[in-house]
Amino acid sequence: DNSDYNNYRISLLADASYYIRDGLQLGGRYRAVRSAYMHFESLDNFEHRAEAELVLTLPSRTTIRGAARSAVRIFDEDGERFGWFDAEIGLSQSIDIRTGVAATVTRRWSGDGNRPLSTYFILSGITSFWDPWDGFQADFSAKRIFPLGIISKGKVEYWNREFAYDRSLRDRLPWLARRPGRTDEGWLFELGLSRQQNFDWRIGRAAALSLNGGYLTNGSDDPFYAYDNLFIGVNLEIRFF
Repeated sequence: DNSDYNNYRISLLADASYYIRDGLQLGGRYRAVRSAYMHFESLDNFEHRAEAELVLTLPSRTTIRGAARSAVRIFDEDGERFGWFDAEIGLSQSIDIRTGVAATVTRRWSGDGNRPLSTYFILSGITSFWDPWDGFQADFSAKRIFPLGIISKGKVEYWNREFAYDRSLRDRLPWLARRPGRTDEGWLFELGLSRQQNFDWRIGRAAALSLNGGYLTNGSDDPFYAYDNLFIGVNLEIRFF
């Protein structure tokens, strides 16, 4: 009964933007996320994220975007925390009225800090969501609108992430005593189709159905963290306002 990860999250988002001149926009964004778990209180945390973004749109229908993002995650248990900083640059191009491509590169630096030791025993430290990392990731996507309003999107993503294990973890877990960290390298290939239907009803404005699937692989210099997955998903979204 205590092996599931039932939890709730409450998120607060505030954002603002300002056009410096035609085609040049400055934006800012703040998000606070509260996560709490039913059976694993040591995973409970509060996260703050702040982002600044500059977007330039050229007459050639090319958009260049630069962003800086800072985040910190604070755990209820002992007030443990860690943070990271991202620098991101993106480029998108509209080829015609139905086709567009985009590419993004993100570089991340993690700061000092660590999370409660008990969370390592629960999650084994296998996900980037829980462990601070240094490195970069890049993605390329293409979108095409087909007849009947069907939108297709393909995405390729690559990452190279270096995870550092803090001293308290290495002292308590003997299998990591001689391993200061690990390096993961992975790929994501994803294809999706979606269709939105707008309504003029009092009970709803629109419904969107999407189907996506792909392949996810991660290589690591520690075999315990290597995986290969095929996935497929269906999503139905109904908008009332």
